Amino acid sequence: MNDAYPPIVDADTQRRIQTYRVDQIRKRLLETDCAAIVLFDPVHIRYATGTRNMQVWTMHNICRYAVLFASGETVLFEAPRAAHLARGLVDDIRPALTTDFMAVGHRAGEMGRRWAASMIALLREQGVAENRLAIDRADLTLVLESQRQSLQLCDGQSIMERARAIKSTDEVEALRRSLQTCEQSLALMRARVQPGMRESDALAWLIEGSIERGGRIPGNPVALQRAAHQPLVP
Repeated sequence: MNDAYPPIVDADTQRRIQTYRVDQIRKRLLETDCAAIVLFDPVHIRYATGTRNMQVWTMHNICRYAVLFASGETVLFEAPRAAHLARGLVDDIRPALTTDFMAVGHRAGEMGRRWAASMIALLREQGVAENRLAIDRADLTLVLESQRQSLQLCDGQSIMERARAIKSTDEVEALRRSLQTCEQSLALMRARVQPGMRESDALAWLIEGSIERGGRIPGNPVALQRAAHQPLVP
């Protein structure tokens, strides 16, 4: 990162934002009488934990998730070889299980049973007696196997939408700075584009301008690309 441009959000501000966001989710969990919520949506995972990994990939491949308790610590279930990305942001990081066909093939049913059993075990570990669990989104195998093991699932999408609707002062300022970074990066790209040039070159300038101003890579760093294709079956 270019030292001429400070991070969009400093560490203290990020900690305040993260504390506020977790409090918002816990408030909604208590209102809906849910002990915990499982987050598969990468946008929700980042909101709840501050972590990011394979943001586009995980929008259509369920291979990492977080469990946030109304009372208790957050547990991040991360893809293999990617736990280091969350260190310093989440204390409890564990290997993820998936039912995604691309990762487990015909073993989806087996993995669904293991996933449901792991959630029940986690609830017991946290001292939660009931099996009521909110989920923001999930594939059919996870839902069916969870129901077979008497997990009571409830809608977690509405919980997250209500939690995210009210922004803190720090969040508003972070959004303002992020938009400024985007505007400045777009201006840099516009000043350089020429007729006949490749679209990929223009995109490279846009990303370069964003990173120099404290932004982040929109996808995976090259060194992490292999992590997206590692099998998720222990």
